[in-house]
Amino acid sequence: MATSVRPDRASQPRAARQRGKAGKRRQQSNRFFVFAATPAVLVVAAIILVPLIVSIGLSFTGYSIDVPDKLPFVGLENYRNLVSDPQIPSVLLNTLEYVIGSVVAETVVGTAIAVLLASRFSGVRPLRVIYMLPLMVSWVPVAITWRALLDPQSGWVAATLTATGLPTPASWLGSPDLAMVTLVATQPDCGSRSARQVMATGTHETINGSM
Repeated sequence: MATSVRPDRASQPRAARQRGKAGKRRQQSNRFFVFAATPAVLVVAAIILVPLIVSIGLSFTGYSIDVPDKLPFVGLENYRNLVSDPQIPSVLLNTLEYVIGSVVAETVVGTAIAVLLASRFSGVRPLRVIYMLPLMVSWVPVAITWRALLDPQSGWVAATLTATGLPTPASWLGSPDLAMVTLVATQPDCGSRSARQVMATGTHETINGSM
């Protein structure tokens, strides 16, 4: 004959109290998160949203840097001039090529670095430290470094090409095709190094978790 097991009545209030304490801790954690994130949100809003709103407002005026104290309202005239500009198709095509090329380069480089850093071999820890050091440098000195490296007269890239017998361009940004290749090649380091860091770290953790 089957017997039914009744839950202990004394354990029910204890479980309810535990759930209540867990709920209170969760609420306190959420309040602390909001309190800690509010300054960062305000800074981001001041740096990004405020200039964006001001720029949208200025787009409906005839603002000129030569006469900054005059803001004549022109409505949608600036947007009509933008749409009728014959250079817009080529500009959009160049932007599309740059976005696709930079995203592909970012993905390939970030994944390759993540796989390398996830490997277990002698010296991987110093290599991780060396990888993190350039990510902590501001974009300004990085851009200056790339400018020095790509100098057609005294840059390391030109010297390496000359030493190997390869032709050296007079200017890396002189022709449209070469300029696009140069921008895409340098973008993963100058343009969005933080995104590459997140990709490499996330893939690193995923690989470690699967292993």
